[in-house]
Amino acid sequence: IIALDIYILRQLSGTLSQMIKLLRRDIDLRSVVEEFGKLIYEEIDYLQEARNAERFAELYISDSSVYVPKIFWRFTRRRVLV
Repeated sequence: IIALDIYILRQLSGTLSQMIKLLRRDIDLRSVVEEFGKLIYEEIDYLQEARNAERFAELYISDSSVYVPKIFWRFTRRRVLV
């Protein structure tokens, strides 16, 4: 589903970029969509999210108002975060 959405956004970005150029604006929407697509796939990689959570916990260890759940690496996979 995400791949299809990104494909549709790519198609629309080309058309919209041309319309924006008519308004004398230089915005590369195709590049914006490409970056968005890359980031969205990183966000659904739960191994990366688990690493981010642990890094976040390290950065805020002295702040008692911040709680980051423990990551159970034994059970965590690319599509499962425990």
